[in-house]
Amino acid sequence: MNSNIHSILVVEDNETNQILIRQQLHYLGYDVDVVNSGELALKKLASDKFDILMTDINMPEMDGYQLTQQIRTASDIGISSIPIIAITANASGEDEERCLSAGMDGFMTKPIDLNFLQDYLIKIQQKGKLATSKNSALVNDNAHISDPERGEVIHQDSAILDVSAVSDFVGGNMQMVQKLLTIFLEQTPDIIKQIHTACAQNDIKNVVNGCHKLKSSARSVGANQLSDLCIEMELAGKDGLLTDVKALDKQFDVLFNETQAAIVSLGLD
Repeated sequence: MNSNIHSILVVEDNETNQILIRQQLHYLGYDVDVVNSGELALKKLASDKFDILMTDINMPEMDGYQLTQQIRTASDIGISSIPIIAITANASGEDEERCLSAGMDGFMTKPIDLNFLQDYLIKIQQKGKLATSKNSALVNDNAHISDPERGEVIHQDSAILDVSAVSDFVGGNMQMVQKLLTIFLEQTPDIIKQIHTACAQNDIKNVVNGCHKLKSSARSVGANQLSDLCIEMELAGKDGLLTDVKALDKQFDVLFNETQAAIVSLGLD
């Protein structure tokens, strides 16, 4: 275990991502507590001591930027000085710049590669503390999925499901792989239904929010084609291309059914 970093508080509202990051940090030897909102994170910080806070950016009610502002202006120096690492499904330079300007100390894209996470935390130990300026802040240079702000979609794998990817994410723990896949299958239909409803109502904002939420959890379980579809739809939504959004929306059910069949065929029960 890292001798300087013992306890990490993670703020993440997506259950699939919660399970993944918890398993990764436990595997690497860290104590980890996970909460699903900024409000709960502030309560935890007030009652317990943590060495690092890792926070999602896009969350309802209090997002990662608002949480960071609350922490940095806290009267308790033990809270206000905690290193904050952004963990986000967006890999754009604009997102990185905004996170660091908001007072965060580092930036990583989800899903986080296990080896990268290990090296990243070792670098924090070697530095003694995280850098606080943009030029020296620790940033995930292996941003690997896409950059919706730049219109980039990288189709990483032609297969519907790449289970080896999720196995690598959790250090080969097949029980954890099964748990991640099960949670993913339970949660995804509701998210897709919400996207369908938003699309039918021409509610571009909630289409984008739904696709953003689903793309990282899909990538976390190796459902790369489904994640790519979310990215394309998110990009189209941000560009206000309603016709394109509606065309892409028609692909969701077929692609999820194929993904679900691929997961079931693994026979991990």
